[in-house]
Amino acid sequence: MPEASKAYANWEILQDADADITVQFNASYPIDSHTYKARIVKDYSGTAFTFGDEGSIDYIEIDQTDRTAAPSDGGGQVYGVISKSGSGTVTPVITVKLYAIQTKDFPASFSGKWDLLEKTVSGVYTRQTQGEVNIDNSAAARF
Repeated sequence: MPEASKAYANWEILQDADADITVQFNASYPIDSHTYKARIVKDYSGTAFTFGDEGSIDYIEIDQTDRTAAPSDGGGQVYGVISKSGSGTVTPVITVKLYAIQTKDFPASFSGKWDLLEKTVSGVYTRQTQGEVNIDNSAAARF
């Protein structure tokens, strides 16, 4: 699906809860030959937003290294994990995940954008999926 046309997927995230979104590819798409990263931004202009104790950041990046906490990365935070499943004749799926420890730090009622980027072995990036991110507030106490 994504390699044939633009794919859109909106991501609803609950504050203080683990959150993930999956992207399904065509059956024989070689996801094992590529690396992936995702970015969450306030808007496509790069407007900074407040993210918990980190203060003002430009983006959140998620890659294939599992991180529950990570240092700043030039204006952003690197968190979560991207995992791959399926290959060959099995339907390939990419899962992008953020942990509750991260989702709790989003501003209440945050609304933004996200992209899933694929990097080939030659270093070329392709945007495979894009969409909106909406944070649903938590009624529970934030710890």
